[in-house]
Amino acid sequence: MQCDGVTSRASKIWSVAIVKTLQRTAILALLSVVACPAFASSKLTAAQCRDYPFVRSAQPPSHQQLQNELRELESVGYSPASGDANDYPYDLQSAQQRLQAKYQRDCGLSGNGTIAASTGSSGSLQQ
Repeated sequence: MQCDGVTSRASKIWSVAIVKTLQRTAILALLSVVACPAFASSKLTAAQCRDYPFVRSAQPPSHQQLQNELRELESVGYSPASGDANDYPYDLQSAQQRLQAKYQRDCGLSGNGTIAASTGSSGSLQQ
């Protein structure tokens, strides 16, 4: 009799553990479905539309502005760490074109705006 009580108790513990695991999995799946569109479809704000890299300034860009530009380029698929030396200017230019399209879509421009940074012959970003 003792064995039957232990077995049924163990089976209840396993059942509770499985139900809790399924609940946690369902909650995580729901959260990921809700959170993904927020990251994937981030639109440029009005302040971003009026700032570097979209609007040229007589002053050189600040470090913060350059970091913002890199984040914007990464938001459209640019990854400086994953590219190799043979693809360098092309993958950056491609990302700049995608960012320009995002700028035109989000900021309502008809193609007059340009991204201020471009690659020079040395491969470094130039103003």
